[in-house]
Amino acid sequence: RIRKKKVKQRYLTDAMIEKRRFRAEAFAEFVTPDKAEYILTLDEAMLQFDHTNGQTEFFYTEKEISERLREAPLKSSAPQFPQQVMFVCGFTWRGQTRFYHIPLNSKMTAEVFIREVLSPIMLVDLPKLYGKEAHKVVLHMDSATSHTAQLTIQWLKAHGFQYITKDQWLPDSPEISPMDFFANGYLKSKLVTRRYTTIDGMLRFAKQEWMDIPLEMFRNTLSLWSDRVKKIFKA
Repeated sequence: RIRKKKVKQRYLTDAMIEKRRFRAEAFAEFVTPDKAEYILTLDEAMLQFDHTNGQTEFFYTEKEISERLREAPLKSSAPQFPQQVMFVCGFTWRGQTRFYHIPLNSKMTAEVFIREVLSPIMLVDLPKLYGKEAHKVVLHMDSATSHTAQLTIQWLKAHGFQYITKDQWLPDSPEISPMDFFANGYLKSKLVTRRYTTIDGMLRFAKQEWMDIPLEMFRNTLSLWSDRVKKIFKA
């Protein structure tokens, strides 16, 4: 018998499905390729650190050889529950933001989000990417609590930034969030080829891999965004 951990499933209610369809048509027009040049999309995700990066000292050998050696293979195992580090990134038609990670054991409150992510991205990264046109860029985030908190909205308004509101975004829709359907998965697929033994090492490689993603891949993703949204409307 194989023991597996249960995975929590989320199902869309009829009300969620209807709300997604209702908002999809308008949102699809908002992110068409000709408008995507001035959208910054960002999101957070988790990196798991298991102390071995998938590598252990277990090895397989023929039984006869093991019997002759009379020596048990060295072995080690990763912790049952790997440590997790939250990271946040964003990208635009003109390139990506820097890679950010949230300090261990920190809760992603609005205060932490503004201090660790929003402020450096909007006040430093965005001007580097767009220069005097930074004011034209519209920020896209999902409906995470730290994104929609009153403190976050007040900060955005106080600094004059445009943003997609909670009521414009489609609820429970990670499959149409560019960071979810492309960037996060791509980054993790590149990181798994790296070898590290510490959290600092993992984060260092993650930053390198993130900044190495070609601009063309971001542009292709943004170009397909509207079509993905339309599939919800037409479903």
